[in-house]
Amino acid sequence: NKTMEGSVSETGPFESTMNELIPATTYYVRAYATNEAGTGYGGEVSFTTDPMLPSVQTKPVSDIGTHSAVANGAVLDLGSPAAYQHGFCWNSIGNPNISDSKAELGTVSETGDFNALIADLVPNTTYYIRAFASNAGGTSYGDEVEFNSATSASAPIATIINAPAKITNATAYS
Repeated sequence: NKTMEGSVSETGPFESTMNELIPATTYYVRAYATNEAGTGYGGEVSFTTDPMLPSVQTKPVSDIGTHSAVANGAVLDLGSPAAYQHGFCWNSIGNPNISDSKAELGTVSETGDFNALIADLVPNTTYYIRAFASNAGGTSYGDEVEFNSATSASAPIATIINAPAKITNATAYS
């Protein structure tokens, strides 16, 4: 590939813009100039484009219990290079990141939905969760979603309806 900047009337430095470069790719470049005598080339230089972060979405949490819930998310873009880790992170104070509790699901090779069971929740607690994906460029997060773990189930209460007015010769065992 090459760029063309048009005719030149004097010597000196010049700039050229290269478009449509691929993230996380090394390119080798050298300047050139052409006249009636031929084409001359400058020395080769190389550069590597920055990685592109993956993109994820956090979806509503489902199947919420007292000690567990199902986290739901989606990979919208794999990034470049592709993500080496994806999953969910959560806490009870907000703005969770991968230093908090997390469910790691490993590498990802295609876009689409994913989910994970998150456990060891405290009953009746507000949690904040985000989907995440990491590649060589860093970690990206989906929007924060809030949910409340269920309240602990209380012991059933027995109610006697239409009880007799008088009980005689009764024995109770437990």
